[in-house]
Amino acid sequence: YSVDFFPPHTIEGARGLMNRMDRMANLQPKPDFLDVTWTLDSGKRTMEMLVAAKALCAVDVQMHLTCTGITKAMANDLLSEAVDAGVRSILALRGDAEPGQDTWSPTPGGFNNAGELVAFIRQQHGDFFSIAVAGHPAGHPSSTSREEEMRHLKAKVDAGADYIVTQIFFEASEYISFVAACRAAGITCPVVPGILVVPPSLEQFQTVCRHCQVAPAPALLAALRQVQDDPEQLRAAGLKYMEDLSRQVLQAGAPGLYLYSLNLERSVKQLVTALDLSKFASDRRRSATGLNSPRPLPWARARDSEVVRPIFWASNPLSY
Repeated sequence: YSVDFFPPHTIEGARGLMNRMDRMANLQPKPDFLDVTWTLDSGKRTMEMLVAAKALCAVDVQMHLTCTGITKAMANDLLSEAVDAGVRSILALRGDAEPGQDTWSPTPGGFNNAGELVAFIRQQHGDFFSIAVAGHPAGHPSSTSREEEMRHLKAKVDAGADYIVTQIFFEASEYISFVAACRAAGITCPVVPGILVVPPSLEQFQTVCRHCQVAPAPALLAALRQVQDDPEQLRAAGLKYMEDLSRQVLQAGAPGLYLYSLNLERSVKQLVTALDLSKFASDRRRSATGLNSPRPLPWARARDSEVVRPIFWASNPLSY
């Protein structure tokens, strides 16, 4: 499994998130990687968080890279920065519309879609990066049919993607039918289900669903409305629903989980513990997903068992 975070806006927030990421990196079983989202606005903060997590938490990391607002020259600079930082896994996305715009449009000198971005990464850096792309079990907002969606998804995989991470969904049947559609379209790579950690606020939950353009399951929405005035009960109800959903997709053959954490550490810990994900752990060399990907992990995880750290870190609470 892996855990997705978003970068904070302040120094205090960054310190708090680093402490959270350090604790998350030491869950049992350990996550295969930690993921930090990226936008033009958060680019520098994202890279700083990734570098810090990799150095201080002894965990593999993955960076988002979107087509929104960037040219090919900018993308090449960002990829070179990732290479220098030792970040070797990328989630390549088209991205959302730019602020103030209702629809997405390509940047002049940039990319028309995520498939072009994947191809560009492979052209510039070969197999240095492990590359993930997005899939949409509930349907891509811009697609007119599942067939059209599968054509675009297969183009991304054929361009060099190693695996697919799905957008959030709320019914196991959506994931199962999505994987079946992928296989029928000739897409054979792992499809990792994206699981949302439900926030302790009905309004925030509905905001996330609107942003992702995914309708919440009626059963989940009804359960949350019953306890909407009690944040702790709402959090527990959401956690129980997503735990059941996670069990269903794992039993259906999902190779792991990609947890959209919303930076909610306690819920992630409880979910991982309840699911007993240790059975998915392995000592073998892994892909960046920790799954049965066709390519082996491109770097050694030499620091997994590290217990002694340099003395100049003595003042860092993450180290001692």
